[in-house]
Amino acid sequence: PDLETCKLGVQGNLVLKIKEPDEGDKFGLDDKINVKVDVTNHADEKKEIVTEAYLYNINKDEVEEESDNDGKISSGKKETFELSLNVPEDFEDDDYLIFVKVYEDGEENLQCNQTAVGIRLEREDNALRISEITLNPKEVYAGDEIEVFVKVKNQGSDDESGIYISGKNSEIGIVGETGPFEIGGYGDDDTLSKTFNIEIPENIKQGEYNLSISIEGEKSSDSGYATFSVLGRKVNIPIILPS
Repeated sequence: PDLETCKLGVQGNLVLKIKEPDEGDKFGLDDKINVKVDVTNHADEKKEIVTEAYLYNINKDEVEEESDNDGKISSGKKETFELSLNVPEDFEDDDYLIFVKVYEDGEENLQCNQTAVGIRLEREDNALRISEITLNPKEVYAGDEIEVFVKVKNQGSDDESGIYISGKNSEIGIVGETGPFEIGGYGDDDTLSKTFNIEIPENIKQGEYNLSISIEGEKSSDSGYATFSVLGRKVNIPIILPS
């Protein structure tokens, strides 16, 4: 989406200052950018204010994240608005703007102000992430096997080797593992999909269980879980043939 600047440029009596983040702050994968804005109303009456914040990629000329907040400010008073922007997973190491616009609700042409600070997004060297876990089947009987599918994404800029993928539930004593594997850095053969099996014990009780999934590389790791249900023990019904 495009950057939504003041339609007629800066207009009116609203004064705007970005308190957070600071110029030149750096953010990375999984970070949340907290935006704190002071707005002062120098008009003669109370105003209903809308505050919008954008994560703007300067080189691509596009908005990658946005957030908004609203409130009322009495004449001559200052209010602080807080907003939050997520760092997208597919970001590039690049220069960005936190662009903030504040305007009177329904009267943007008369009351609008805007400002921005420059920040930097930087990708970590090592950052393995589990992107998908699938169990097949999700409902089993004691003694059955479950096929575990795990998809791994390398969000780090460097290659990663010595990767093991495992699944376990210490409560019921099941474990499965596969590896080692290698994966390329972000943007270069950076996805890995593997399947392994785990066996459900014969003496397990009926119920719902979590399977903890872990990926361990030489320099980074991640974890997640999936849920499966045990329906009980299989019942073998004897077949009686007519004599």
